Amino acid sequence: MVKKIDFDIEGRAQDNKYKDETVLLSRIIAAMKKADKEWDFSATVTVLNDGLVSGPNKRMQVVETFIQEYAKAGLSVNDLPKFNSMVMDYDIYETAIAKLWFS
Repeated sequence: MVKKIDFDIEGRAQDNKYKDETVLLSRIIAAMKKADKEWDFSATVTVLNDGLVSGPNKRMQVVETFIQEYAKAGLSVNDLPKFNSMVMDYDIYETAIAKLWFS
């Protein structure tokens, strides 16, 4: 059985409004990892123009939540999921559209 799962946690799902859901997800997969170290989890989080920063409704809260919940479960940093950054540069796109639109 393949034991690899990637979770895409994007957009509003990274807001503090959904922190309880992030806590629940991190607790569940921490328990799965603790029970079977062969599980290989990863999480893809979006990184906005201001970066992966801390604070209300910032993308770093997802990573921080996983770190806290894994520590509570007695797991090490090495057990954490891999975090993939989904980086987009809207400025390049908007500049290109503006040039096409206004030329």
